[in-house]
Amino acid sequence: MNAESISFEKQLDLFSERGMKVNRENKEKNIGKLKTIGYYRLKEFAKPYSDITQSETGEISIKYNNISFDNIVGRYYQDKNLRMFLLHAIEKIEVSIKTNLAYILGKKYGAFGYLNFSHWASKKKYSKFEILEKEYQFKKQLKKSIKKTSIDDVNYDKNKEADGFPSVWITMNVLMFGEMVNIIDLLPSKSLRELASKYDCKGEEFISWIKTLNLVRNICAHNSNIIDFKLKTKPIYRKKMV
Repeated sequence: MNAESISFEKQLDLFSERGMKVNRENKEKNIGKLKTIGYYRLKEFAKPYSDITQSETGEISIKYNNISFDNIVGRYYQDKNLRMFLLHAIEKIEVSIKTNLAYILGKKYGAFGYLNFSHWASKKKYSKFEILEKEYQFKKQLKKSIKKTSIDDVNYDKNKEADGFPSVWITMNVLMFGEMVNIIDLLPSKSLRELASKYDCKGEEFISWIKTLNLVRNICAHNSNIIDFKLKTKPIYRKKMV
């Protein structure tokens, strides 16, 4: 079955026909919201208030319950604001972690020692082959990130080793959040404890929390629905003190 293009007015009618309360006096305003936000985006935010059934022939039927078009638009903006606040908070956490991680790696292994994963990565968690593979993938991605960065210091010869990779302090500012998490996951227990202690938590807690933050950050950065998102793997949480 081929999808057909329908007018914004018809899209609004579809919501109404399926049980959504639509204020006809605000028709032009509502159509304006559809033009700006999009039908399928709003439909996504209406999903928690819908009953979806499928017939034997495969036809999908949607029925909305106790929700208005204005409510759905409100949920969209609520989600948008939440994503912005979360990204702002996660950025502050990211900058702090990168600063402390660079200090620990630089202090223990020197400006470029971080490039030799076999020298510092946890051999209790990963095999020699896995460590070499992770080093290869890391360097491959780092080269791409270096080309995109606006940090001028990355181009100065005094800040680079023979293969053109920058010092650990510069690299940490170039990495994406997910790449930073991968480096932390490779840390030996002692270094992980040192980093986690900066945030008054244990190593296992810290890894669990930043992996969850990375997931939430990716959802927010890609404009996905965060207010209805449910974690499948929950982070470690502390029991309340008695």
